[in-house]
Amino acid sequence: MPKYDYRCRACGQTFEIIAGMNDSRDDVVCQGCSSADVFRLYGGIGTTGMSSGPSAASAAVSAAHSHGGGCCGGH
Repeated sequence: MPKYDYRCRACGQTFEIIAGMNDSRDDVVCQGCSSADVFRLYGGIGTTGMSSGPSAASAAVSAAHSHGGGCCGGH
């Protein structure tokens, strides 16, 4: 399931909510002070699971960078 990061405007705490893609997140409150004045942070997508090691996507990015590949041919 995806993880969503939120920050509380009242106390400044950052916290995660784990929710399904179709779950409503209208009732999210701060886990520290219970304020409903929270906003979602955008910057990445996290998922939960049983993975142990780099994902295929991050491994592919690492491989492309280490071999001089990319859109410019490594120049």
